[in-house]
Amino acid sequence: MAEPEEPEEQDAGENKVDAERFLDWKYSEIRQIMLKALEDGDVPVEYGTTIGPFAVYEILCQDFGLQCEYTDTFTRHLRELTTYVVDCSDRSKNDEDAYNNFLANHPRSEFDSMGRPRWEGSEAERLMKADMADGTHKTFSAPKLFYESRDEYQQFSLTVFRGHIDQEIRLQNYFSFLKDKEEKLAKSTAKARETAQKKLEAFKKKEAEKKKKEAEKKKKEAAKEATKKKRTSTRRR
Repeated sequence: MAEPEEPEEQDAGENKVDAERFLDWKYSEIRQIMLKALEDGDVPVEYGTTIGPFAVYEILCQDFGLQCEYTDTFTRHLRELTTYVVDCSDRSKNDEDAYNNFLANHPRSEFDSMGRPRWEGSEAERLMKADMADGTHKTFSAPKLFYESRDEYQQFSLTVFRGHIDQEIRLQNYFSFLKDKEEKLAKSTAKARETAQKKLEAFKKKEAEKKKKEAEKKKKEAAKEATKKKRTSTRRR
């Protein structure tokens, strides 16, 4: 019986090239365009039985600025990305169904392990957030008066209620911080763009002036050369 042939060893250089090609594709702009179009529904994942791969190619080129050739490589990548999007969608749906099923079979108790009313999801929590969002809590001179303003609040101890007031204040302060940070970033980005635009315009103006001077210089040199040739021709006569 003949001995089985040993598998050929792949050259390390070939493996490196394959890895580089994979990384180039994974982070390429082409892949991002195709993937986003599939995820957003701009391209149907059922394209194989509806519009076909070439129609997908035309959509991506015309509407999304895709720049590549329609080849077997394109259709292969399209199939792979479609499978990826469908699998992710299915997993997400399965996870959501499992979570909803768990909640249906294990409803959250209105009381904690110590037998006290649970704050999370309570009507008191909803009302307190609403009162603090519209500033109603500021009309009271003390947290205790705010606490006594609703029967729902008094289902909890004053200490617990105070703690949730402080927690909500910290949360709102954090949101304000994020909003201010976002606004500052937007302003700095706009300023940077404006500065860059001014620099670009100045550069273009400088280049235009440079070209104008070069053109004038060439024109003068050409005129000078023409005059020189004319004089030489006159002398020969």
